[in-house]
Amino acid sequence: MIALTSLWSLLPAAWAGSVHLQSQSPVSYRVDGEYVARMVVAATVQDVRFGHHTVEALDALGAVLASQDVTVGNFPVFLRYEDHRLDILDPNRMSLDELGLGDLAIKAQEFLELERELAKRTDKKRYKVLAAVVDDHWFEMRHVDSILGAFDTLTGRVAAAVLLAPKTVDPHKFAAIEDHFPPGEYLDRARRAYLETREE
Repeated sequence: MIALTSLWSLLPAAWAGSVHLQSQSPVSYRVDGEYVARMVVAATVQDVRFGHHTVEALDALGAVLASQDVTVGNFPVFLRYEDHRLDILDPNRMSLDELGLGDLAIKAQEFLELERELAKRTDKKRYKVLAAVVDDHWFEMRHVDSILGAFDTLTGRVAAAVLLAPKTVDPHKFAAIEDHFPPGEYLDRARRAYLETREE
């Protein structure tokens, strides 16, 4: 698995998402005509601006094998190249391994260490600890539920929830974390982070 540098690094992170690419054999990929990976079986393209894009899979000589139009928002787009097709995968119906993220899913021991680190700190420092690990891992909603329980304040909880949303593979299970927020602004902010942009 490789993570690539930003194509549009000057855009604010709030307006950029990611595209995760996978195939059974090495292929190259372009986004809007610009190469983002060459001859790989998996790659994650970070900081892709929100909106419509064309993703292409290419062979070693640069011939286009397949293309797919995608809409990038808060949540990652998952694509798999197979049999001259570039298919959009539905993370709500697939396991981390099926999405090609098994190696990046947070492991039980890593999660236990994260929980211990969060327990030792105040909310402000908890957020910094969490921010330091979010980019390197993918989470399930059960992990999010446990992490939010470590935060003492509503402000801390909603900030953590929003931070984790783009790296959560099953946001449709939002009901699992609703109890962390009273009805109103904080619950609405968390709900938007997990559900609204996913449905667009």
